[in-house]
Amino acid sequence: MQMTMFLNQQQQLHMTASLKQAIELLYFTQTELEEHLLSLAVDNPFIDLESLHGQRWSEPIATSLGEATIQQSPSLYDQLIRQISDLNLNEDERIVLDHLVFCIDANGYLTESLSTIADEFQVPLEHVTHCLCLLQSLEPAGVGARSLQECLLIQLHYIHRQEFAYFLVNYYFEEFTQRKWNIISRSLHVSLIDIQSAYDVILSLQPRPSFSTNAGPTEYTRPEATVCIENGTPVIYTHETILSKLKVNDDYLQLMLKHPESREFLKPFKNQLSWLQNSILYREKTIHAILHRIVELQKDFFCKGPQHLQPMILKDIAEQCHLHESTISRTTSNKYIQTPYGLYALKYFFSSGIDQKDNPMITSHQIKFKIEQIIHEENKGFPFSDEQLVNELNKEGVTVSRRTIAKYRKSLGIPASTMRKVYV
Repeated sequence: MQMTMFLNQQQQLHMTASLKQAIELLYFTQTELEEHLLSLAVDNPFIDLESLHGQRWSEPIATSLGEATIQQSPSLYDQLIRQISDLNLNEDERIVLDHLVFCIDANGYLTESLSTIADEFQVPLEHVTHCLCLLQSLEPAGVGARSLQECLLIQLHYIHRQEFAYFLVNYYFEEFTQRKWNIISRSLHVSLIDIQSAYDVILSLQPRPSFSTNAGPTEYTRPEATVCIENGTPVIYTHETILSKLKVNDDYLQLMLKHPESREFLKPFKNQLSWLQNSILYREKTIHAILHRIVELQKDFFCKGPQHLQPMILKDIAEQCHLHESTISRTTSNKYIQTPYGLYALKYFFSSGIDQKDNPMITSHQIKFKIEQIIHEENKGFPFSDEQLVNELNKEGVTVSRRTIAKYRKSLGIPASTMRKVYV
């Protein structure tokens, strides 16, 4: 085999460290970017740490009435342990009760069987059952239940004059939840209106007891910008940028200038800061360009409301911003914008259109809005089926299949017509 040498000229894209860093920063939200800079500041003396310790939106804000604080609510576990400490218990009861609380899941349900607990602590099953009754008497109502049925029964036990609702959940739970109300009506000789009244009571109960405790810290979403309507035109107001907070530590800069022997050691840190500043500047310019294009293409949304959202895909923004679609996708991930109608994820504004015969394309969001509106205004005694919803949308010039209607209805959390029927 003869070996030869030859030249081959090719073009290849090599990603530099600064370019890689700039792309990575596109993923970060404002809060994540601040946390990233704080972690870098631990090792880089050139990053002015104090400049990043400014007031954040997620921190307490000083007011004229004092300092507003955000307090974390005690967890469900802490609330139950505190209530148990107020009970007059013997040592055996307290040990088993503490273990029962430990076996409560995030929804407030007991995850371990009573027989297993009895074997583990070598106590009679009746003793564990007694401790479970004590646990189920605590707040929030329904905690310690082993099933949805038991959870509802515990809550109904504390509501006066709801014996019929309790009876239905206890003896006709399957028929009741499947809305086989005619069977219940014939069996108990009661009217459908009475069953509907019991249903309304049960609907007000909490299927996940832990959700009524408001345990855990409050999470805040920080928007990239705010859009206001001025003289009929949407105007974008950007918030304080990270770049304005990122400063050079003058002490180390002077040290580098006055002592040449320290330059070799400090130069990489200085370069890292320069890369950071350039990367953050690129991030902010990219976000601002994308925001302006979104607001420009979705002007009807900002001026008239969410029902006027127009079809828009990543390619539409990419072409106008002269960026790749993947860059648009990275930049808009996990980022939000404050609008006159609330806080919206940037991803919300991207929606492909559905072709209509004689009308402009319509987005899935617009169809969902129309479905919600039609169902909200329907006769609750005779709710529309999916086929009837198709006909109602056809009257408004929207042509979609029954399967699409069912898909959108389920995504909105709206039950089928048989489950929406109300007896009055």
